[in-house]
Amino acid sequence: MCVWVYDGSFEGLLTVIYAWFKSTNKPFKIEDEKHYQADLLLEEIRIITDSDQARRVSNGIMEKLGKESFELIVKAYLSEDEEIALIIIRFLEYAFKKGPQVIQHLADPRVANFAKRSAAVSRESHKLIGLIRFVELSGGILYGAYESTYSQLLILAPHFSQRLSNQCWVLHDKARNMAAFYREGQWHITPLNIDISIEITDTEQLFQDLWKRYYKHIAIEARKNEKLRIQNMPKKYWNYLTELKP
Repeated sequence: MCVWVYDGSFEGLLTVIYAWFKSTNKPFKIEDEKHYQADLLLEEIRIITDSDQARRVSNGIMEKLGKESFELIVKAYLSEDEEIALIIIRFLEYAFKKGPQVIQHLADPRVANFAKRSAAVSRESHKLIGLIRFVELSGGILYGAYESTYSQLLILAPHFSQRLSNQCWVLHDKARNMAAFYREGQWHITPLNIDISIEITDTEQLFQDLWKRYYKHIAIEARKNEKLRIQNMPKKYWNYLTELKP
């Protein structure tokens, strides 16, 4: 028995998928090298990321299953589940037989396991899009920090590049020490292992004060529903909400 080890990137995962459908010696496990611990009982095989193979796999998925299915695969990958490579591969083995409507076959465990991961990432990204607060730093750069359960930069960066296309901004995933940087129509993701010095402008301070006052006075005491509030704004995000800061 063997274990396949890859670099953990999405391109690396697509290379693993390519190798899976070409190989006659299927692995017992597929491991991200960041979490891999050697097992003396398993032969270790390194799958080296190959851009051409990854491109062929992504094109093949979109041709056979459609763009929507490919986007669901990206979201499932972003769940960072330790078994996500095999979960996606099992889904694809079934999907290539059933076609584009496969995501509706939730009675099949291969589809259900896959859909559960992609749906969880989608729900969280939807919440974050509404909850992330950008602040204006000295120099005019917008900075938004958050911590999420799942890796979300690949979803959030394209969204905010359209919403804030005329701004220069940084979106900081503090849980993973990663950030998306945007300027003049281009964004890229890179490690960011230090806290950005938050020196906000006078205008930003004014708007924050006004927003806190508005949030405080618009509330109707008799209609407060703390359970619903937590459901819509989970407490894990509160540290980054302007209206809930002291």
